[in-house]
Amino acid sequence: MEESSRRSILKTGVAAVGGVFGLGLAAKVAANGLSPAADTRAQREHQQHTLTFDGRSWHLTSPTRRAGEFPVAGEQMVMTGELVDPGGKRAGDFYGTYFGLTTPGRTGPDGSASLQTHTFNLPDGTLVGTGTATPGHDTEDTFAIVGGTGRYAGARGTYTARQSPAQLGGDGTAKFTFTLVP
Repeated sequence: MEESSRRSILKTGVAAVGGVFGLGLAAKVAANGLSPAADTRAQREHQQHTLTFDGRSWHLTSPTRRAGEFPVAGEQMVMTGELVDPGGKRAGDFYGTYFGLTTPGRTGPDGSASLQTHTFNLPDGTLVGTGTATPGHDTEDTFAIVGGTGRYAGARGTYTARQSPAQLGGDGTAKFTFTLVP
């Protein structure tokens, strides 16, 4: 009988604590006009960090392809360039791999023509990203941040890339906008 009374008291106590927590959350939501899900989303968005870099001297090279020739499915090329901050000051280096996914002039069902892996060497660490890209010298693609080193150890998020390598008819520039999330 005594064990049953203890259980009842514990259950009542847990329910009371839960109720107080629920009331506190409801009061916060009412005061802010937010749902609990929106509150969490707002907190995450507040914690996001955005980085922007421009690229110059953007090159795409291959030992088997001439300038202007896209690789066929399975072939690869190397991308290189310099990263500069929005003020034009050198901020690091870029290295990437470009793997052809389709026959030149064609794209996959989602518009992709290449699989790319990017490494951004910055003074305080590296960022690494990957994804698929559409053909052309001035298209914008979205990539996943898959990690990093130094200040960026454990980095995650996404970034957009607009690359215009001279070898594919572009002006040798690039633009990257990173959204890092905690």
